[in-house]
Amino acid sequence: MKTRQEVHKTQPQYPDGHPGPKGMEDSINKLHPGLPTLNKLAVRFNDIQSGQELYTDIARQLKILTGGMTATVSIYYPSDKCLHVKHAEVDHNVVNDLFMVLGRRRVTEVGFPITGKLYQQMEEFPIWYYYTLHEATFGVIPRHAGALLQRIQNVDRFLGIAFFFNQELYGASMVALRKNVPNPTTELIESFAHIAAMALRRVKAEEQLRKSEEKYRNIFNNAVEGIFQATPQGRLLTINPAFAQMFGYNSPAELMQNLTPERNHLFADPNDREKLMALLLTPEGLVRNFEMRVVDRNGSSIWVEINARAIRADEGSPGIIEGTCMEITDRKKAEEKIRKLNEELESRVLQRTQQLETANKELDAFSYSVSHDLRAPLRALNGFARMLEEDYAPLLDKEGKRMLSVISENANKMGRLIDDLLAFSRLGRQELTNEPVDMREMAQSVFTELCSGEDTGKIKFQLDKIPNAHGDPALLRQVWMNLIGNAIKYSSHKADPVIEIGFLSSETARCYYVRDNGAGFEMAYSNKLFGVFQRLHSVRDFEGVGVGLAIVKRIILRLNGRVWAEGDVGKGATFYFALPEE
Repeated sequence: MKTRQEVHKTQPQYPDGHPGPKGMEDSINKLHPGLPTLNKLAVRFNDIQSGQELYTDIARQLKILTGGMTATVSIYYPSDKCLHVKHAEVDHNVVNDLFMVLGRRRVTEVGFPITGKLYQQMEEFPIWYYYTLHEATFGVIPRHAGALLQRIQNVDRFLGIAFFFNQELYGASMVALRKNVPNPTTELIESFAHIAAMALRRVKAEEQLRKSEEKYRNIFNNAVEGIFQATPQGRLLTINPAFAQMFGYNSPAELMQNLTPERNHLFADPNDREKLMALLLTPEGLVRNFEMRVVDRNGSSIWVEINARAIRADEGSPGIIEGTCMEITDRKKAEEKIRKLNEELESRVLQRTQQLETANKELDAFSYSVSHDLRAPLRALNGFARMLEEDYAPLLDKEGKRMLSVISENANKMGRLIDDLLAFSRLGRQELTNEPVDMREMAQSVFTELCSGEDTGKIKFQLDKIPNAHGDPALLRQVWMNLIGNAIKYSSHKADPVIEIGFLSSETARCYYVRDNGAGFEMAYSNKLFGVFQRLHSVRDFEGVGVGLAIVKRIILRLNGRVWAEGDVGKGATFYFALPEE
């Protein structure tokens, strides 16, 4: 015997002719004896609002219609593709037997997985018979346990009914039939299945609607922003608790009760309402981030931000205004504070700019004074020393000539010091250019310029392949001049001086260095290297005024770079400067 028997529909045969209303009803009742009962069930199911009550009634009525011993109702959940038992209409003994077979698991906890293939079979054959409980439960109940339960209850077959509506499965029922109970007619079961499917569909839709309304209500009541609906005339229709609390009221009802005809709106400035409505009357009918002042319960003015839209009536005019309202009083206060701070800052900047301009003018005047007034005595010293040497040389002994030489040398040194100071002071005000610079060509050119013929052959000059840079060519040339000049000067006492120009790779900067094997310095005093007039060696050993490295640091800082040095006494020094990538 097959485990599944397809049930074939029988087509009713209507009598010829017109029997009249009474005859037609009698004929229909003869062909469909259960029609009055089905009509009553359709009305009955339609009046039931509770889902669980409907599941119970479907199982109970199906058990009565079929004469079955038990009837279950399961609901299909597309989320997990399972039929979940919601109600089992059984007597007490059957319940005990089921609990024994299922290991005392509740019947309503049983779920039946519905695969895609099984779903298609149920859709094609919504009514079927199985002869074992194992197959009727799609393998959920073990075969031996199902056979035991059938033998105890004298059940020989199971009627399965799938509740489909518009090709969508809403649930299913299973009825256990004893051996002496005939199969119900297919037409009766099909009609019942159709009525049950429509009822389940309605209850599911109502349940989804209730959940949606509950979700919306929770959002509406718990939102931190005020939510409102109002007429175009300004009468509030619906508000949430946050809206009422924003205006100092304990509840929406309290706020609504306090809005009298004399005070039918909350606008601090009536013109704001006109501006708001003008925006809502545009074709777009939307208002975004509209800021205005309103009046709270205590009469205080607070700032709010409105986002709203107009819902058009049938004739096209706004029927309802709905939107959100958020208090922004603290934000407006912060913005006002920032605005005042900006005004103060602008005033301070203007004041500092004026002070800077004054300081620059004074610096220009000082530079002019240094350049002209201080140079005049130096020129006089040099001039008179030269005249004495030329005109009175025969009258001077060796010591006198040495003193004239010292006077001339110090006058020249003072001149160079003035030149360095002027150059250092102008660095902060000199306009910068930013263009590609061939650093290798520039370093070679500077070395050639600084070395005399004899030094060129004596110094071992190593120039690595270094990349180009971006910056001010004149200032970068000054950096090379000072660093290479120092390397030449401080390695001049070596028998085999070596100067190396190189590059260190970096992801964020271009780092160049000048290394020599000269006098070096103590690292403990490296912080003094780049200060004005700071020297780590005696003037008798190496001439200079102590401004060159200070100029290098000032230039590199202006180019947004950094400079540092490493050294060891008697072993040489390395000076690095890093420039930012383009």
